[in-house]
Amino acid sequence: DIALAARFADRLIWMKDGEILANGAPEETLTVAQMKQIFAVDAVVAKDQNGWSLTVTGRSA
Repeated sequence: DIALAARFADRLIWMKDGEILANGAPEETLTVAQMKQIFAVDAVVAKDQNGWSLTVTGRSA
């Protein structure tokens, strides 16, 4: 669960095909661009008083 990991982790490390694509705080690395690059999805990423939310809106072309 990406939102849960972002809520409790100080750092997120994003990997694809054995390569580190991003390494940093959730605020820096949990982005729409990262979701598109790693998972090939369009998404809405938001943070509020309850934590992070990630909504997939479709597949990227």
